[in-house]
Amino acid sequence: MRRVVGIDIGAFSVKAVELEYDPGRKPTVSNFGLVTLPKGAVVGGEIRDRGAIMDAIRRIWSDGNFKSKDVCIGLSGSRVYLRDIEFPSMEEEDLLSSVRFEATTFLPGDTSEYEVDFEYPKGRRVVGEDGLLSVHLAATDNALLEDYKSVVQDAGLRLASVDASFLALVRAVILQEAQRAGEVSTANGRRKGTSVRVLEQAPEVAGGGEGEGGYEQTRAFPAAEAAAREKILAVVSVGADSINIGIAEDGMLTLARSIEDRSGDAITAAIASRFSLSEPEAESLKRSLGLFSPLPEELTSRVDRDELDRLVSARVGDISSSISTTLSSYLFQKENPAEVKVLVCGGGSLAFGFYDSLRQGLAPEIVLERLDLLELVDFSVPEMLALDKDRVTGVMPEALALALGRWIASGGSRVINLLGGEVEDARRVRRDLAAAGVSVFALLVVLGGLTALRSSQLRDVNNQVSSAQVQLSQEQAQLARLAPVAQVRTTLSKQEATLQALLVGDIQWPILVNSLDAATPPDVWWTSLSGQTASGTTPGTISFGGEGCSQKAPAHWLNDLATVPGLLDPWVSSSTASSGQLCANESTVDAPNNVVVSFSSTATLGSGVTPSRYQAYLTGEGISQ
Repeated sequence: MRRVVGIDIGAFSVKAVELEYDPGRKPTVSNFGLVTLPKGAVVGGEIRDRGAIMDAIRRIWSDGNFKSKDVCIGLSGSRVYLRDIEFPSMEEEDLLSSVRFEATTFLPGDTSEYEVDFEYPKGRRVVGEDGLLSVHLAATDNALLEDYKSVVQDAGLRLASVDASFLALVRAVILQEAQRAGEVSTANGRRKGTSVRVLEQAPEVAGGGEGEGGYEQTRAFPAAEAAAREKILAVVSVGADSINIGIAEDGMLTLARSIEDRSGDAITAAIASRFSLSEPEAESLKRSLGLFSPLPEELTSRVDRDELDRLVSARVGDISSSISTTLSSYLFQKENPAEVKVLVCGGGSLAFGFYDSLRQGLAPEIVLERLDLLELVDFSVPEMLALDKDRVTGVMPEALALALGRWIASGGSRVINLLGGEVEDARRVRRDLAAAGVSVFALLVVLGGLTALRSSQLRDVNNQVSSAQVQLSQEQAQLARLAPVAQVRTTLSKQEATLQALLVGDIQWPILVNSLDAATPPDVWWTSLSGQTASGTTPGTISFGGEGCSQKAPAHWLNDLATVPGLLDPWVSSSTASSGQLCANESTVDAPNNVVVSFSSTATLGSGVTPSRYQAYLTGEGISQ
């Protein structure tokens, strides 16, 4: 029985799930653990406090009695690049070269500073009717990779693999959906039926070569595959510092987007600002409205519960709106209707009202479920409660998915491993040892006579020349095929640079107005709104005219305006009480007979006030506003 531990190092905590497995059999969760991290230990997927992370990992192992020290870690953030690409069918060694060549078209800087690897959709090598081979590509820079490798190794653990966290999650979801449709029965992805051409590793290769060798042509798809091709799966992971959205069609990750300005931390920051609380106190309050934690008694006297509910609901609405907008923009481009399922996970998805808010923002025909990978695994954790299983699948799905990646790979499927250089070195050593053994044997044979030796040498030279000529012809043909692709990529790069220049200082006003509307206190209403985008070194500004029911109204407005992300230096420049005009808005917090107060307000527009439409263009979402 093999064991591996998937480790997800996030902005809020370190999560670990231990898996026991044998190839071709359902794996078992034997242990799990979670330790929170101090604020700022991990930012945007980058390690900022190595000591805190090592302490958290050591505590998980000491408190949780984990049996294995072989771990698979996941990388995330803006320095992890995911692409789905199609290539002409070729041998795997040539395919790896083509993948690395393709990476040069989008990786910034010198590509020798990056580690690149690929895997096949659903783990299988499939050639389509157009003769093209589809692959998932993942890449990251060596500096980030070394940070994660060193922190895990310094904690006393052994690295089995380095994966892309979100791709591992999508991979596990696709596998579970395929099993539900009756498409596969084991990690090897074997099928029954006929019709579609599939190339899979031969059994003798899959059993011990980790992807080396040739392929045999014989697996097939049942009738359920035709229906699966028309399904769209959307995986949404709401973390502490980002929202990750992946959309897959027929196993291909057609969109991968990260939203960093709206997440669980945004809710915490809003609570801390409104009620003058510390970050830990605000986080505790936020979690008290979710599934797992009660409201802390020491804070109940300092916080108005109704006001807390309204504030959290507004921020949750911002998060769900970002998700539903992304999905709607993607589906709007589809010519034919398709069955759409949205699966949500992550600690942020447990925020008060999130699920209902997202449900209201999606079309009625879209299926919305909480992500649950329990069908892929059994549990052998003693005295494990149903709530604990919810924690593993709802809060620790990436850690579980990372461990599942090793189980999938054990069945012969190629799975992303960004330790690729080290893996290739080990394979090269094995090949060199085998070649050395063959050479010794050949030497013993040819020592029988000088004529035999000379003949063997001549044949060897002729074979080497022939092999070199064949390889040269193949490489020339491959370069000729890829030349048009390089030209297209160069043209696209120029167009992206032009678009980036055009969108400098761009503001998505509809999104900003919605954020301002959500932040407007109940005793204030707008009378005017004007904005000016940035020009050169002059920042953008926004000006408001407002009215309220007392002199407190401008103060309420100024306080709430400060919670809108990206608005800088909010200010009320003037405030005037009208003579004789009484306030008749009885829904406000002040008495209805107060006089109307008019005021003017300004604020500076920061660079992150609205999502970047240039980034949306690069990730394939499109510029919709």
